Amino acid sequence: MQESDIKWESRWDTYLLIDDDQIHWFPILNSIMNVLLILAVVAAAMSATIYRTISNYNQPGSLEEAHEATGWQLVHTDVFRPPVNSELLCVSVGTGFQIFGIESQGILS
Repeated sequence: MQESDIKWESRWDTYLLIDDDQIHWFPILNSIMNVLLILAVVAAAMSATIYRTISNYNQPGSLEEAHEATGWQLVHTDVFRPPVNSELLCVSVGTGFQIFGIESQGILS
């Protein structure tokens, strides 16, 4: 390994020293345009999905079709349904987190 004349505190000065005081506008504008393009694509996809969902709800149909859930609406019943033996689930999760916390601190090992 070769010794250097550069002090340890100033080893990054050549990389961090900015000689050029000009603002590079092209990369800034390029980044802004990329963000706007991605936002436009996401907004278009979301608006198409929302429009399609709302138009499905507004279509006149039979009462059975109105109660029939499709797609992501099927998840609604599972998400808001309380689990069986929820007290046991809470105790198990809480105890598991306590054991994980003790183990991560090195107390059990």
